[in-house]
Amino acid sequence: MARKWVERWDPAPAGQPGSLVPAIKIHPPAELNQMEWTLPVSKSHAIRWVALAAQTDVDMVLHGMSTAGEDVLAMRRCLMQCGIQFTDLDAEGRALPSAENADFIPDHRAVSWKVHGRKPEEWRPPGTVLHAGNSGTTLRVLMGLASRWDVPVMVDGDANLRRRSFKVMLNALEQAGVTVSHGIGPEHLPVLIQGPFEAESVALDATASSQPITSLLIASAGRTVPFSIQLEGEAVSTRHAALTADLCGWFGAEVEQDERSYSIHPWAPEPRALEVDVVSDASMMAFPLLAAASTGARVHLLNPPSQDDSLGHELLLDLAPSLGLSVSEGSWRWSPDHVTPCDVNLRDGNDLITPLCALLALSGGGVVRGAAHAAHKESNRLNRTVDLLAQFGLVGEVTPDGVRIEGGQTLQQPTEPVQTWGDHRMHMTALVLSMGLRQEVLLLGDALYSVADPNAVERWQEVGARVETVLHQPW
Repeated sequence: MARKWVERWDPAPAGQPGSLVPAIKIHPPAELNQMEWTLPVSKSHAIRWVALAAQTDVDMVLHGMSTAGEDVLAMRRCLMQCGIQFTDLDAEGRALPSAENADFIPDHRAVSWKVHGRKPEEWRPPGTVLHAGNSGTTLRVLMGLASRWDVPVMVDGDANLRRRSFKVMLNALEQAGVTVSHGIGPEHLPVLIQGPFEAESVALDATASSQPITSLLIASAGRTVPFSIQLEGEAVSTRHAALTADLCGWFGAEVEQDERSYSIHPWAPEPRALEVDVVSDASMMAFPLLAAASTGARVHLLNPPSQDDSLGHELLLDLAPSLGLSVSEGSWRWSPDHVTPCDVNLRDGNDLITPLCALLALSGGGVVRGAAHAAHKESNRLNRTVDLLAQFGLVGEVTPDGVRIEGGQTLQQPTEPVQTWGDHRMHMTALVLSMGLRQEVLLLGDALYSVADPNAVERWQEVGARVETVLHQPW
């Protein structure tokens, strides 16, 4: 029955009137010699900073939030539903008028957010569903926070998030005596959660994602008993879990960790400082580098993050020479004459897989391994990466834990509207590849890029590309 229900909602069912599909029509720039590129704020850092600042009893200012994408905005919105207040600040640090809108969207002039924290015991259960949008990190953090209350709280996400599995997180909550209720079939959300979470230890399968670790550490604030997480299997995305532990420590937590466990003592969040500069997103460096390779332009990266803040994505800089990329005074150039095959392990950086595979195809090719957990992202990024590249005439092969890519390939004009399967990194990769062509490209999904990079289209418009939102008739 569930399978038939899903098929019934195809936008163009056989013999039936179809639905119009949002898309963007891309007209690449006629000529492009150079461009500037500002990375968005790191959503991995921002989501954690916001969730932890909200649990203090002071006001904290987070700087660098003007480029926050929809994933971070979803975290802010849901915290506001739990009684947390925010004040938007302009570039001079002046408070902006409170936004009177149902989605709690920040003022468009805001460059910093002041978070008016409340102790965990002072939070109030939300009166309506907590909707995480497209953000898996936000959703899991909310699941952990919602498990504090002894009343039911509903947590949900968009259509893409509903198709993803959260069984590891839900299993951890059930181990702790939390009541979890959700439907069966192809959609795993919404989920109803009722605590309180009282266990002193849970076991987690760490082979698919580190986000449950992040959720449980953040939600441990305000607990009166020690808490530990026992890890099963070979952990992935370990840098992200370590980031969470470090930030909890910055707020006063005493976290002990090794390869198999995390232990945290009772703690009440107390920040070391009242103002913080949130770093730029190192995983987004893949897109300006891909832009240099696909268009041949010199790309000037204005705000690269430090290596310490790159969460494993600094491997891009190590790979750059093999990919034919060189940097001079902050500007990246690509040369096809200086490429060699690459062997890349993405155990701690699977967000790079799609743009990196595109770079490998245009340069010397190679193998991406250690990325089996990419199958658990917004789409199955192993299979879908190969499918996406094929739409641009680039050939790859899925392996058990990654992708093998031929080198020396050339971009080809897509013959059909380009599919990106509701995955924002697929969407941004397709957007950048389209700019290396000469003819119009129709890219399905009109604003997926805004999940992580709200300026993704605007920067191309500034260098002469025409990008317009349309409704595509797929039948």
